[in-house]
Amino acid sequence: MGLRIHIKILLLIGIILFSVLQMSGQKRKSALANNATLKEYFEDALYFYDMGDYREALFNFQKLWEAMPDNANINYRIGMCYLNIPGEESKAIPYFEKAVKKITIDFDKNSFEENRAPLYTYYYLGEAYRLNNQPDKALEMYNRFRNHPAFENRYNARMVDEQIELCERAKIIYSNPLPVSFENVGSPVNTSVNNYRPVVNADETV
Repeated sequence: MGLRIHIKILLLIGIILFSVLQMSGQKRKSALANNATLKEYFEDALYFYDMGDYREALFNFQKLWEAMPDNANINYRIGMCYLNIPGEESKAIPYFEKAVKKITIDFDKNSFEENRAPLYTYYYLGEAYRLNNQPDKALEMYNRFRNHPAFENRYNARMVDEQIELCERAKIIYSNPLPVSFENVGSPVNTSVNNYRPVVNADETV
């Protein structure tokens, strides 16, 4: 009786081990398949970005972001897409803000395994702030980029200095606003509705 019980226990252990190994193998295959899918999204996103189709690139990068929201490279890429879509530049800010937490000077732009953001993410975050009328924050990012030890002889100092100067001027303008009012001067210049953005058609009849 004791031998039979012992054999049954061994068989049960064997079945359990086999099941565990089988499940582990299936999970490994699933993980590999998922990784392959993510890599396809990455390659497609790079292709569309290089072609200037930023919305399609954004779609693919967002699929990657769903799987790896803390990946600095993906956050940087999404930020760049938004920065290149007119009217949606401000949406780049939270992604760039996340990306700058993990900066590298050895960025591999074509690598799916790259999980860091390039040094010039500081510059583009500055651009996003500037376009969103946040000159102080823009200046902070421009200066962080400009003063980084790896900046010299690698990046265009003149371009960054020009953006810094623009922000300094913007701060002066914001601190000294001019009183402006809009008035309807009547016919034939205005109608009874607001004419803040008048449009003239090709034959100038409207």
